[in-house]
Amino acid sequence: MVGAISNKASYTVQYDDGDIDESLKVLCIRRLQLYEVGEEVDFRTEVGRQWMTGTVVEIEDDESISVQDFSSGDVFDDLSPSLLRPSARIKGETNVVGL
Repeated sequence: MVGAISNKASYTVQYDDGDIDESLKVLCIRRLQLYEVGEEVDFRTEVGRQWMTGTVVEIEDDESISVQDFSSGDVFDDLSPSLLRPSARIKGETNVVGL
């Protein structure tokens, strides 16, 4: 949750566990993205890895997500939502660079 916005374009963020970060720049903050089963997404299995495209097949109570890869048909379980983004293919974008 963003708690405060300073006049220097930085943010104070309070996390679910109560920790607080102050003076975060906008580049450090991602907007909350909610996904649905059946939605096409881009995903990666580790930070820094290449993006792949697939379909959300399950969302667990702990918010981890399972995605089936379009290319291989493999299902990747227990992905953090931070490893997903809306599909660039749906937006008509090509050669999208990772975040």
